[in-house]
Amino acid sequence: MTVLSIIKVDTILFDKTGTLTDEQPKVGKIIVFDNYERDEILTYAAAAERKLSHPIAKAIVQKAKN
Repeated sequence: MTVLSIIKVDTILFDKTGTLTDEQPKVGKIIVFDNYERDEILTYAAAAERKLSHPIAKAIVQKAKN
C-alpha cells in the first residue's frame, strides 16, 4: 500500500447542497489522483475523520462503511 502524502494535497472541494435538502451531507464523488484508487482515498479520509462528530466527518465515515 502506498502512503498518502497529505502535504501534497492543496484542494478539497465540498458541495454542501445536501445539507439543505437532506439535513445530512453525503459523499457524492471521489476524484482520484496519481496512482491512488477510489477506495484507498476513502479509507484514508475515513481514518482521519472517524473520531470526529461533525456532519462532513460522519458522511465520509458512512460512505467508507457502505
